[in-house]
Amino acid sequence: LIPRFGLPGAALATTSAVGVLFIIGLFEAKRRIDMWPYDKRYLKILPATVLASGLLWVLRAIELQSAVICLLVALAISFLTFGTVLLILGLDVEDHMLIRIVRDRCR
Repeated sequence: LIPRFGLPGAALATTSAVGVLFIIGLFEAKRRIDMWPYDKRYLKILPATVLASGLLWVLRAIELQSAVICLLVALAISFLTFGTVLLILGLDVEDHMLIRIVRDRCR
């Protein structure tokens, strides 16, 4: 990929290799010690990701004046969309613990 696509090819090759190693590690952990780090609660991330990604895709069509403004708008859309969808779908006990820890540290 590198000779043909240059730097983006190198990034794609590295990302693919790391992803494959991660997936192999997951299945090895399940096979050897019968541990799986994910459960059905992680499925809440899917609609949040799809909606935030869709809104960011629409944002590409809007021409903003500067790259900094575009970045700030993209960050705001991402965080607000993702957070709102997760709030609507309900927070888990761990989420409430994290919010409490962050709130205590900010005080």
